[in-house]
Amino acid sequence: MKGLGREFREALRLFVRSPAFVAAVVLPMALALGANTALFTVIRGVALAQGRPGSCSSSSNHAAYSSTPRRACVQSKNSLGAW
Repeated sequence: MKGLGREFREALRLFVRSPAFVAAVVLPMALALGANTALFTVIRGVALAQGRPGSCSSSSNHAAYSSTPRRACVQSKNSLGAW
């Protein structure tokens, strides 16, 4: 535990000596965290809103996704003309 305190004091001294370096490190991290939070807030509000009641006025706007592959549609020559 003594080593951790010594490392913390050394880091604090370094930060006091060079505040521009600290700003160059902390500012991009803060901006990235804010952008990530905003992005996931929008995704949660838009994409995951379908489960809430009243979130969509009609069910025709919903899309269904399946993980199973669709089978190829095989038609005979006779039914191809009717198609």
